[in-house]
Amino acid sequence: MLRADTLTRGAFAIHVRRHAKLGLHKTVIKSALPVINAAIASPLVWRVDLGKITCTPPRAKLGAIFRIQAARITLIFTDQHRRQQFLICAREVASAPTIVEALQTVINGHS
Repeated sequence: MLRADTLTRGAFAIHVRRHAKLGLHKTVIKSALPVINAAIASPLVWRVDLGKITCTPPRAKLGAIFRIQAARITLIFTDQHRRQQFLICAREVASAPTIVEALQTVINGHS
């Protein structure tokens, strides 16, 4: 489970401490933190890379978009203010759809 660091990142993002499954970039939008915690807690996930945070364009579709390419899952998470892309690497190609289903359950439970 990721824990917040003491570094400030504005009103919509937090800086998290190091984790064995986490890449070099350690800033995540607050609304996506439960999803990333679920991905990190899964034994099927090998690595999670946090991408850039951008502003949400007007009339953007809110929620999550998943793309599966072999063992790589690209998650684009959009809330009212910010958008961030995540790269989730599965341990096996066959487990990628299972990971996506688990993460969608977390997203629907927190909506």
